[in-house]
Amino acid sequence: AWHHVAFTRDRTAVTLYVNGRAEGHGTFDRGLASRDGLWLRLGSAEADPAVWDGRLDEIEIYSRTLTPEEIATRGK
Repeated sequence: AWHHVAFTRDRTAVTLYVNGRAEGHGTFDRGLASRDGLWLRLGSAEADPAVWDGRLDEIEIYSRTLTPEEIATRGK
């Protein structure tokens, strides 16, 4: 089954959305830039293979935090 998953970050507040509904939140106090520039990891060859067994499709990255309403619309 496919699921729509979204994360938002507004300063240090991070929210996880699954299928358009907020499912968790927390804080993120580290920057997103590494010494070599901006990085983003989706899955990892270093991770235990049992952790991720799926596909990613239609990945979108925004330069602003989407509202809960915008995420709910995309998650349907």
